[in-house]
Amino acid sequence: MTKSFDELIAKTGAPKKLSIAVAQDSAVIEAAVEAKKRNIAIPVLFGDADKINAVAKEINADISDLEIVDIKDDLEAAHEAVKYVHEGHAEMYMKGIIDTKNFLKSVLDKEVGLRTGKALSHVAVFQVPGIDHLLFLTDVAFIPYPTLEDKKAMIEYTVNVARACGVEMPKVAPLAAVEVVNPKMP
Repeated sequence: MTKSFDELIAKTGAPKKLSIAVAQDSAVIEAAVEAKKRNIAIPVLFGDADKINAVAKEINADISDLEIVDIKDDLEAAHEAVKYVHEGHAEMYMKGIIDTKNFLKSVLDKEVGLRTGKALSHVAVFQVPGIDHLLFLTDVAFIPYPTLEDKKAMIEYTVNVARACGVEMPKVAPLAAVEVVNPKMP
């Protein structure tokens, strides 16, 4: 079982190409540089090149070996970044400094989005001090009113991610904000 991010990184194969929508943010650039340095991903930064370079300079980050696709408009940058994945040029899509609504709009775009016909969700992986394994969480307020089928799909996604990360038999614990069933709160 993979117990830490360091173990997980050690198990990764060749780096995957990562398309980042609206990358002109210090945390995004730091993550991209670190992912490249650790040979986890090959980031491609979509957004305003002048702003990306200014932020990189401000935080003293060397992005000279990262590809930048210069698009001034945030919505267009997200559209082109997801299209890059849709067309098979990258394997992963990452949200930069764009609001979630517009990021999801790009993901769900009928022509170039990443639609699969299944429920849309996400999985976050945490390494928590004092816990000897990684934690996998899904749908932290992503689908406000999930159906039973949505919940089943979210569990399946999370189990698949956990297994891909080396957890042979993931344990699942659905959580709710209340103890008593509330039909207004699925």
